[in-house]
Amino acid sequence: MRTYSITSEKLQGEILVTFDENDVLQNIDMSKADMNIGQQTWFFANKPLNEEGLMALKKVSKYIRITLVPEKEVTFDMFWQKYDDKYNSSKKRTKQKWDKMSKSEQTKAYNYINRYFSNIPYGTRKKYAETYLNAELWNN
Repeated sequence: MRTYSITSEKLQGEILVTFDENDVLQNIDMSKADMNIGQQTWFFANKPLNEEGLMALKKVSKYIRITLVPEKEVTFDMFWQKYDDKYNSSKKRTKQKWDKMSKSEQTKAYNYINRYFSNIPYGTRKKYAETYLNAELWNN
């Protein structure tokens, strides 16, 4: 996943745009941007669907600045807190699995948690944290 920050002299704050490894738009976060209706309309009319489209925004407006946001390292403690299954999951076994994963896989697993939680059918319990890591749901 790559996240870009879009800023402008005409805009307070920033817009964060995230693309996956296949250059597909995953998320647009406008929560840190103070935009009027006209700016929002313009942005959605020109929203980038891939990184090429993102770079094309620079050509559309001389005010736009785009920077790659460095990936933060995701720690096991960050994962454990976000997954929040302390009573049912084994922290020791989950950490052992976590430590065998590459940094890239750890980041993907961490970033996918919210999407996984939102797709759990009503009445179905979430997987144990270790099972979540073993299943590699973020690769499906």
